[in-house]
Amino acid sequence: MRLTSSTPSLAQTCALDSVVQIPLSRALAQAFSALVAELKDSALQAFSNQDAHAFEEAVKFCDRFGQQLVSDCLNTIHRGLSLKSGLAQQLLAGLEKQALVACSQAEEQLLVDAHGQALQLISRSVDTGLYALVDGKGAELAHVSIDELSELVAEGLLHVAQAASGDQGIIQRTLQSIVGHLYREVAHARSHDDLTGLLNRRSFEDAVEQSLMGTRSVAYMIVQIDQFSLLNSHVGVLAGDACLKHVAQLLQQTLPEYCVVARLGGVEFAAMIPQCDEAGAGELAENLRACVEAHSFEWQGQSHSVTLSIGVVERAGGNDAAKVFSRLYTASNLAKESGRNRVNRYSASADDPRVGLLTIAARVDDIIQREEISLRVQQIARADSHSFELPHYELLLVMDNDLPLCDFIAAAERYTRMSRVDRWVLTTAFSQLEKAPNVWQRCASVSINLSGNSLNDEGLLGFIEGLFQRYEIDPKRICFEITETTAVANLAQVAALIHRLQALGCKFALDDFGVGFSSFHYLKHLPVDIVKIDGSFVREILHSANDLAMVRSINDVAHALGRLTVAEYVENPEIWQLLSDVGVDFVQGYGVQMPQSFRGWLAAA
Repeated sequence: MRLTSSTPSLAQTCALDSVVQIPLSRALAQAFSALVAELKDSALQAFSNQDAHAFEEAVKFCDRFGQQLVSDCLNTIHRGLSLKSGLAQQLLAGLEKQALVACSQAEEQLLVDAHGQALQLISRSVDTGLYALVDGKGAELAHVSIDELSELVAEGLLHVAQAASGDQGIIQRTLQSIVGHLYREVAHARSHDDLTGLLNRRSFEDAVEQSLMGTRSVAYMIVQIDQFSLLNSHVGVLAGDACLKHVAQLLQQTLPEYCVVARLGGVEFAAMIPQCDEAGAGELAENLRACVEAHSFEWQGQSHSVTLSIGVVERAGGNDAAKVFSRLYTASNLAKESGRNRVNRYSASADDPRVGLLTIAARVDDIIQREEISLRVQQIARADSHSFELPHYELLLVMDNDLPLCDFIAAAERYTRMSRVDRWVLTTAFSQLEKAPNVWQRCASVSINLSGNSLNDEGLLGFIEGLFQRYEIDPKRICFEITETTAVANLAQVAALIHRLQALGCKFALDDFGVGFSSFHYLKHLPVDIVKIDGSFVREILHSANDLAMVRSINDVAHALGRLTVAEYVENPEIWQLLSDVGVDFVQGYGVQMPQSFRGWLAAA
């Protein structure tokens, strides 16, 4: 086929209502697609950075860009205006390529030659990348590439005609199709998790809020992968991502199709089950748990077991989505605390103590400021009653309001407020001891307890060193007590802290010793000076041969390692005497001395 004709001017061609001709440059055919991709990447980058405002602006820009592009480009083409902008030329060049491809997919004859003969592009050869150009009778005229078609249009030998039906032309439809596809991709990314393809947290929260507006029953579950950090650290983040996809796939396969399934972030997934009560949701959750446990995660030829802790809750009265999530997390956390790999249905009675602890934790600063806590001291005496050594004393925390001390400490420790309490105790003790220097004439040392929260506080060492600089207290007069369970949770960090403060002259006591499964093993690695035998072994020592054997064992091992021993809960002279016979170094309890006010004790000095 040979197409010949004089090339009409741009103005002449564009004056025809039925014909749209695109002025082409030699720009890259993918210029338009590249710009679209750039716009999309900008929007998705803002979304991945969790910059909600930037993402919204990017989406709005894409939308405005699409509308303006469709309008301005078509107006420019129809009016025959000169396009001086290189960007505009690249846009139109890439657009023309897309339009010609669309022509090959349309059933209408959307091309005309210079003589007005209607032509159509049909089948595309996969091997050669060529299009077949046929006339109205179906006769094949030529095989041409998309670049050759572009040249023919540029030379005026081919034109893209408007649809015979009078609808939008192929150019405008192509533009709108491209922009619409871009917008749909961005909208999908906005509502879905990029890794798993499930709905994201924002979309799930919207779904929960909508479900609460209705009247039908609905249940929810939150799914947390157990000990995922072990897998992530052992085989790497790529394996971790693959495991998340594995769990997401099992979620979709196991739960009914009508469920709304989402990944909330991290290792957390969630599902909403319409027209379902808590019992039914519990059965679905149990099936899911069993399915995931049965299908090991395979990575590089190795199988890794995966288990889930699942919380289930049924829609309650009201439309508070925040309460739904709070109850879901309460239920799933209890499942983890109960041993993991289980389903737990929300119980209001189980949640009440947690709500109470949270309320107490929120009051910690106010309780300290109002001085609703105070200190007492209790003597730690030599087990040998004939010793002339000065006694030691331990500072004890007491409440000066109606709040039980055990609840206050439990709340402060659970919600990481105990370090605030410890710092108050330290500051109060140092400041008051400095004001009563005569106290050291009847006291060898004072013991101060440090909580697990404080031991994990990187600023604790500097805080204590600052107290010794501010107050005239001899470090040899201070002994810090730490519990066995908190010490072994971060053995290396605690050991380093002990060494630093021992270098100043302080001593350390390991409290509640013997309650841990590996107590003797950890004792070798903790450079403490004193071991305090847990009171649970001491209280019944007169009547329990097992307890007596345990006390003897702890005492002998501690002495072999060069540590002194203290027996707690010494409630009568008989226990005191037996402990002295065993060889325990010190005793403490109501049978030794009842606690007394710290300020009153100092005043008596």
